[in-house]
Amino acid sequence: MVVMSLAYSLSAYPIGKLSDRLDRRLLLALGMALLSAADLLLGMGQSVMSVFVGVAVWGLHMGFTTGHSRRDGVRNGSFDPARHGVRRVQPGLRPGVLLASALAGWLWDHFGASTTFWQVRRSSWCRCYYVGTRRGRAALRAG
Repeated sequence: MVVMSLAYSLSAYPIGKLSDRLDRRLLLALGMALLSAADLLLGMGQSVMSVFVGVAVWGLHMGFTTGHSRRDGVRNGSFDPARHGVRRVQPGLRPGVLLASALAGWLWDHFGASTTFWQVRRSSWCRCYYVGTRRGRAALRAG
């Protein structure tokens, strides 16, 4: 967790600044590609070092996918720390997230860790595709 937090904290602000010049969809797609790479490293990792590298790439994914959205709230003057804290907890309470977590736990128990990471890797590519669709672009503009 320390490695992931370090990678996340070192990448979130620079990616937020970069989002001022680049399209958010590109940064989000790069973040999903990083998630896919992290899952590949974690799913195939045979050593402690490969796990540490996978976790660091996972932290970069977090910086790419959440750094620009947090910076938007601060830049627009709409940042409210109390609301921000609730927003950090809220995704874990959504039924889809709970269902996905239960499915990941079931996969882990019945097929092992590598299968779980391979499935998450597949879903990250599906999310990349969704971001590229018209409906996904509209959702990004609205949010």
